[in-house]
Amino acid sequence: MASSLSVVPQELDLDLYAGDNFVLKVVRKDSTGTPIPLVGSYSGTIEDSTGLARTTFTVDSSGAASGILYLKLNTTQTAALCGSSNYFRGKYDFQWTDNAGTVLTLLFGGVTCTKDISV
Repeated sequence: MASSLSVVPQELDLDLYAGDNFVLKVVRKDSTGTPIPLVGSYSGTIEDSTGLARTTFTVDSSGAASGILYLKLNTTQTAALCGSSNYFRGKYDFQWTDNAGTVLTLLFGGVTCTKDISV
């Protein structure tokens, strides 16, 4: 049987609630459980169904040397996804560029956001 190597990033769908904060902990380890440093630069964007960029993630990289990042959206960002609609559906991806300039997409997936009731 042939071996295979996948370079497809991990797919993770996000279900958000408008007006709420969102934080996602991203951890990168090798097959033995040893952390892989994630030092470098980051880019993460949420697009609507037409491909229009709607918002970008803020990244807390304080744990990057230990292979830990936090992707964040604030209350204003999640509220803006729905705007005047009751529901948002789109997609996102999150890329890491190491200090040598190598780009690796770590995550991608769908994004939904439900409009909140309380203001």
